[in-house]
Amino acid sequence: MSLWYIRIFFLSLCTVGGFAISQVRPEFFVSSPNISAMLGMVSGFGFGSLLIAVDEMLKGFSLRAFSATSFGLFLGSVVAWRVDHSGYLANLEGKARCLLW
Repeated sequence: MSLWYIRIFFLSLCTVGGFAISQVRPEFFVSSPNISAMLGMVSGFGFGSLLIAVDEMLKGFSLRAFSATSFGLFLGSVVAWRVDHSGYLANLEGKARCLLW
């Protein structure tokens, strides 16, 4: 239950942050100061709500699975980069090269 207090605090910080951004950069929203302040607060509230919703949806997500997936993607990228820079595929012509790229 105490996690909801943190989420509400985060949501209020996002709302205040949206208001602050609208005061510093009013051209992001609308030229009228009153409307830009309200739009800034609404956009900050919306952004905070979106992040809280994503946090709720990922409640049963395993950090172990995320770490394994991240490591697999990194390792696959390194292997693809090594094959690309090895020169092994440099002598392919026409359709064969297009199929690989």
